[in-house]
Amino acid sequence: MKTTEKLHFRNTAFVLLITLLLPASLFAAQVQKTFTWKYPVNMQTQVKFDNYNCDLVIHTWEKSLAEYHLTIEATGKTQEDEERLVRYLEKYDFRHSEGEVAFGSSFWKNRMTFNGRTTLEIEGEKNIVLTDFTIKGELWIPAGCNFAFQSKYSKVDMENFSGKFQAELYNDHFHGGNVTTVTDLEAKYADIEFTELKGLNAELYNCTFNAESTGDLTLNSKYSKLRCKTAGAVAFDSYNDKAEIENSGDLRFSSKYSDLNMKVAGKVTLDCYNGNIEIGTSREIRLSSKYAEFRFAGTGDIKIGDTYNDKYYIGKASSMRIDVSKYSAYNIDELLTGLTLGDGYNDNISVQKTSESLKEFRVSGKYLEVSLRVPPSLSYRLTANIKYPEFDVNESAFKTRIKILENSELQYEGVKGTEKSDLPLIEIKGYEIKLKLTDIN
Repeated sequence: MKTTEKLHFRNTAFVLLITLLLPASLFAAQVQKTFTWKYPVNMQTQVKFDNYNCDLVIHTWEKSLAEYHLTIEATGKTQEDEERLVRYLEKYDFRHSEGEVAFGSSFWKNRMTFNGRTTLEIEGEKNIVLTDFTIKGELWIPAGCNFAFQSKYSKVDMENFSGKFQAELYNDHFHGGNVTTVTDLEAKYADIEFTELKGLNAELYNCTFNAESTGDLTLNSKYSKLRCKTAGAVAFDSYNDKAEIENSGDLRFSSKYSDLNMKVAGKVTLDCYNGNIEIGTSREIRLSSKYAEFRFAGTGDIKIGDTYNDKYYIGKASSMRIDVSKYSAYNIDELLTGLTLGDGYNDNISVQKTSESLKEFRVSGKYLEVSLRVPPSLSYRLTANIKYPEFDVNESAFKTRIKILENSELQYEGVKGTEKSDLPLIEIKGYEIKLKLTDIN
């Protein structure tokens, strides 16, 4: 008898010990519930949403109604915590009027998470303690309404939208469909993707941005990566960004430490410091720069105001005008109508070939190296006024009009081919210039 009593006592003690050791959450209350709010709206109503750490899907429809579903999965410390949470949300009402409806994922005054427990400070209630707490949301809004959206630390998917759209994002993953109005966007540390935008005004900081099309794009960005297949007119102020735009209209790009890659652009205006710029074809280019590298496959006129310690790789250009240049290198595969350099210093200019349409090639400066190859059938006039020259020219192919070499200063004028009044002019002037002038083989 005593043995049986001892065995029963041991079993009871063992069960009690196991019960004490098991996590309290196994015996706590649990809630899995979706709460719904609906408010009538019209096209003048502004719908606002303030989202925090809540994955959200935004649907659009043709109803004059804004509807929000909030799904909660929570484990309360006690059953009372769970019951008070449900009662509170069943009575909760978002701020709304005829002019504005303001939804949000945060229904609490304050939320603290420590050591696996989440404490919610609730308006008019004592704190609710949860050992497990997740939320997610779904929102339905009229497709053409006025929508202002704020979000942090969330994954957001938005369907096609045709109304006014403003967004502020922080550390989000945001995917949007087509937006058929101009979008205003501010974002930090976010991954952003749209399908098509009619237009975009954006301020980005340390973001990634991808879109099939943006329409006209006005962008102020730092430390971001941007990729777009098609854009309209682009105005881009950039700092330490990497951008790729396949096709755009006119481009204005002001940058420091940034890289830009484009295939097709209209009129291009560049103001660059220490970056890499690559543009396939464009109508014309205007630029000023320091410490940058440029690659232009084909363009119309290039006008350079001021350039310092830059490198240029140019496939084909109609013409080039360079006002002031120092310590820069120009590698040009084909030049069609002409090049002028007003004031060069320690520059290197290499033109692999010019066309039969060449009208002028005029260079002035100090410590220059100039290499020029012209069609053998081209008739032109060559003039030179150089102090300390290196004159690598086949003078036997010219009809020499003037040649004076005195005190290391060269004055030269000659004509190659048929002489006439409107001959193309090659003019070299300055101090310590190396000139190599040859025919194209």
